[in-house]
Amino acid sequence: MNLRDLHSIGIPGLVGIGLFLFCGSLYLNSVVPMRAQLDAANNEALRLRETLGKGTPVTDPTAHRDANASAAEAKPVADPIEIIRRLNTAAESSTVMVDRASYTVIDKDGGRRIEVSLPTKGSYKAIRSYLNDALAVGRGAQIDSLVLQRGRATEPMLDADLKLSFELDPK
Repeated sequence: MNLRDLHSIGIPGLVGIGLFLFCGSLYLNSVVPMRAQLDAANNEALRLRETLGKGTPVTDPTAHRDANASAAEAKPVADPIEIIRRLNTAAESSTVMVDRASYTVIDKDGGRRIEVSLPTKGSYKAIRSYLNDALAVGRGAQIDSLVLQRGRATEPMLDADLKLSFELDPK
């Protein structure tokens, strides 16, 4: 393309060429990587659906365990103080930030449960790892509520409001 060709297409043509090049680079640098992440998330969702359909327990392949954890720590406990301590240890090992923890011990239907509320912040992978470790902390562990929020779509950190409950020994 020489100067005469540029002059013949005019300013609107130059702006059009510039926008075309900009859109192409935006597509290659933003859309293509996000599409790969979306495909990976969809594949994991399918895997989880298949696992749940079979009735087998779901394990998170991204979850990790501390190599120095003793066999006693891997066993579920039923002491409220020990549950909170282990939840804090799990948060530290999975790099999740727990803002505060509140808990309530409830006597219901002849049994006792501890309900723990944990506002946290971390990456999606770290929060999943933390949840996997947290559910192994106590007997009868269950997720009562899980709310994930992201301030902006481009932020890697999520705000998570977790409510977990665990069985305790009877009074």
